[in-house]
Amino acid sequence: LQDERTFKAQLVGADPDSVLAVLGIKSEKDLPAIEMGRSDDLMIGETVIAIGNPFGFSHTVTTGVISALNRSIRSNDTIYHDFIQTAASINPGNSGGPLLNINGDLIGINTAIYAKAQGIGFAIPINKARRIITDLIQYGEVVLSWTGLLLQNMDPDLAHYLKIPGEKGLLVKAVEPASPATRAGIKKEDILQAIEKRPVGSISSFNQAMKDFPVDSTVHFTLLRRGKKLTIALKTQAYPEERALDLAHNLFGIRVEALSSKNRRAFRINSPTGVMVSEVMPQAYLAKIGVEPGDVIRQMDDFTIESLSDFKKAMIRCRQKKTVVLLIQRGEQGYYISVKL
Repeated sequence: LQDERTFKAQLVGADPDSVLAVLGIKSEKDLPAIEMGRSDDLMIGETVIAIGNPFGFSHTVTTGVISALNRSIRSNDTIYHDFIQTAASINPGNSGGPLLNINGDLIGINTAIYAKAQGIGFAIPINKARRIITDLIQYGEVVLSWTGLLLQNMDPDLAHYLKIPGEKGLLVKAVEPASPATRAGIKKEDILQAIEKRPVGSISSFNQAMKDFPVDSTVHFTLLRRGKKLTIALKTQAYPEERALDLAHNLFGIRVEALSSKNRRAFRINSPTGVMVSEVMPQAYLAKIGVEPGDVIRQMDDFTIESLSDFKKAMIRCRQKKTVVLLIQRGEQGYYISVKL
């Protein structure tokens, strides 16, 4: 700490998608805590203060203004959304430091810099960070809310056919049975136009908007049904773990089983951990590249698969991604395979 006290920290939870983690430390004395503000009322041009340790210079303070809101930035193959863009100087070593308003309230967490330009930095809005932190403390990971909606982006031909002005909205192409959307009364061929009055024009914007709402929260959807506008309240829930294996069948075209002594003998499996592929649909991409029954899935993206329970949790976490990397083991050899969902 600033007074040079040191503590051993315990990792409470981490979220690779937002590059945020929660650490827990034990202290005999109460520790000072910053006052959390709001990030939903920020204005472009508003004065902000960034604090951090740029290049090892401890507790450096810089000032600037908010230069843009709701920015998306690309890092390698990943796009990060909803950043605060600031002109306050942020350099290597500022990451994780606070972004404050003129009252000293925490409005963001400094995260990234734009290497090709000076004076452009990015911070995670505190409203988004607070939601992530709450999940990390409660569950150890971020739990994505489930609606049960299967959506399709609007294109000019579809908008013309459905008589949707300006191609605005998303087509509800299906509603999963016994889902929050079913209970809320949302129907196939409804047009979703806004979430809590926030317009949604693409599936990615829908997914980003839903990340702001934790499990068991009530969300108001603005819909167009046969030309009439209506608002429906939907209560989100966590994706049911018992549906995860069907999800793998729908997205990957495979069935999996827990490793047992019986299937280890039958397929001569040496791997001590993972899940075994028991069935591959002939038309699936994995079948076309040679995955077959008896292969073992050891990893899904950054998630190590040691058991069937691990596979279910990873499947639920990855269900909204466009691409997932699998580590498949056959005999003594492991193969990394990129699969588009």
